[in-house]
Amino acid sequence: MMTSQSIFAGKSALKINHAKAAGQYVEIEGERFYKISDFDTMPLFFQSIVSDSDHWLFISSKGGLTAG
Repeated sequence: MMTSQSIFAGKSALKINHAKAAGQYVEIEGERFYKISDFDTMPLFFQSIVSDSDHWLFISSKGGLTAG
């Protein structure tokens, strides 16, 4: 039988987020945006996005946006 144990970083107990990612539209100062809550629980992804002109774009769940 498995028992639950706390994980510590130094003397601080680490909290585990059991929430699932969810999205919704929000309005800020009259502009509409898409908000993803608990994005850190999403599976990892990496995307390469192409365009019909001389542009390139890479985006990943563990890093920033790269474009040129």
